[in-house]
Amino acid sequence: MRLKAGEGWRLAGDPRKSEIHLQVAQDLGEEGGDTEIEAQATVALGRLYNYLGRHVLGRASFEQARAIALGPVQGKDLANIAPWRREVAVDALDGLGSLSLEMGQVAQGEALLAEAREIAGSDDLLAARTLNALALRTIRFGDMEASSELLEQARVHAEAAGDPLLLGRILNNLGTIHTEAGRYDEALGFFQTALRIREGLDYRKGAVINLHNIGDVHFRMGDFARAWAAFKRSRDIASTSGYEPGVIMNDAFMAYLEGRKGEEGVGERLALITAQADKTTHNETRMNARLLWGKHRAEKGDEKGAREVWNDGVELAASLEAPQLARELVASLAELG
Repeated sequence: MRLKAGEGWRLAGDPRKSEIHLQVAQDLGEEGGDTEIEAQATVALGRLYNYLGRHVLGRASFEQARAIALGPVQGKDLANIAPWRREVAVDALDGLGSLSLEMGQVAQGEALLAEAREIAGSDDLLAARTLNALALRTIRFGDMEASSELLEQARVHAEAAGDPLLLGRILNNLGTIHTEAGRYDEALGFFQTALRIREGLDYRKGAVINLHNIGDVHFRMGDFARAWAAFKRSRDIASTSGYEPGVIMNDAFMAYLEGRKGEEGVGERLALITAQADKTTHNETRMNARLLWGKHRAEKGDEKGAREVWNDGVELAASLEAPQLARELVASLAELG
């Protein structure tokens, strides 16, 4: 019950209550010798800490969960592994792999995700999770065709497994691919379907992301009123859910749009938002803050300042070993000449 309560509070957007319940479940599992509950609570804590941006604790929890799940398994002999061990191991490896990719540790992230895919085998739910995680890696590197193929495979497995939470995540990622390809109507369709699923589950972080993505599509289409409304709704949910990166990423876009309407002090606000973004490990938000701050400077006639901000972003992406994050910055620099 404690484990279920912890997962429920995480999805409902109350991380403090979630952490308390999951820690109690973890302790009860350890003290009572229930290794399955202990492992499941530990991997759930990893997801929670990752959600909160506490990545050191997240990584430690994922490592501990993997050790609990795979400790008794010798070598590559996974044929007779208990189902719960397989699930915890895949979740822990997916979490570790995704964290490594986010931190720019590409080779390590790929190896962890490949191990997760091997352990998942033919299990629909686990296969869908790992295929989705692998697709995120290819999205980051701009290989949209490969990402689309992986996500469509993941979608089939998620539907067969009957997991709406995972299906919503996969649909959101398909929307991202269509956005990058400039197929905005298709992107909106995927994002809105994913949003309905996530709102039905009261999954607030997912709703924050979907609403932000809807705002991004309207932003790219030049429909700034609809974009601002989606960003504002996303920010409000992020704020009440304690999801700081969600607040910051929406603040950046909203400040930029307010600057387009002639509001004063937007440059200073974008500088502050960029500094706030740098205190997180949400690297896409760090890049977008710089992109928007530079755009604001360029539109105010400060091309030197814009170039300075964008070059800083390119250097940051290089230091993270994530050049794909700097694509829009590089394109903006090219437009300046």
